[in-house]
Amino acid sequence: MFHDRSVAQFPRRRKANPKRQKTNRQQTEDKREKRRARIALLVFCLQSGSEAIFCRAVSLGGFFGVTSSLARGLFGPVMALEPLKDGIRSLVRIDFYGNVHKRLRGTAAAERYATEVAVLKVLEERGCPYVPRLLEEHPEELYFVSTNCGQPASQISTEKAERIFAKLEREYGVRHLDAEARNITYSDKLGCFCVIDFELAEILPPPSGLMLAKPAAPAEPPTS
Repeated sequence: MFHDRSVAQFPRRRKANPKRQKTNRQQTEDKREKRRARIALLVFCLQSGSEAIFCRAVSLGGFFGVTSSLARGLFGPVMALEPLKDGIRSLVRIDFYGNVHKRLRGTAAAERYATEVAVLKVLEERGCPYVPRLLEEHPEELYFVSTNCGQPASQISTEKAERIFAKLEREYGVRHLDAEARNITYSDKLGCFCVIDFELAEILPPPSGLMLAKPAAPAEPPTS
């Protein structure tokens, strides 16, 4: 008796249920539409001044169905968390990449901005490893971006803080002039204490024997 082996080896496939396919496609499209609406709402709230609330919501786990990676891709480093410092003299925020955004304001803001930017550049040229690195400068806005030097060293003693400021002046020729413990941080990444806030600092001649580092090439602006 003749048997058609092709039929036995390759059984007929079941026909797809068009209703089920349509349902799956509709569900996928509904999810995409909701996602678009959530992103549009997030953009609207950011533009309306509710930046801190919605950034915190996104960072805490996708409150709007928008992941942190997608939010970073959409809005980049300008999408900052709540202010780390909101005082009379400055506004400081930390972005998603950990960089510090500082905007000077108040009395003599322009002078303090120019001083801090100049000091950070000099310290980089002189190779100081425990201070912020300048990433961006916007003099027309009295605003700059720098690397992060960790958390405030709230438990540091006055004597230890004084030794750090004295070392900065002795080895790198910068006198802080606001040598308080509040301007000392500790960086887990660097594994050491760091010095911040150079608005009132004074640049001294480089100490003898100091090897100046080659100036780094200017950083390229982030691509959107």
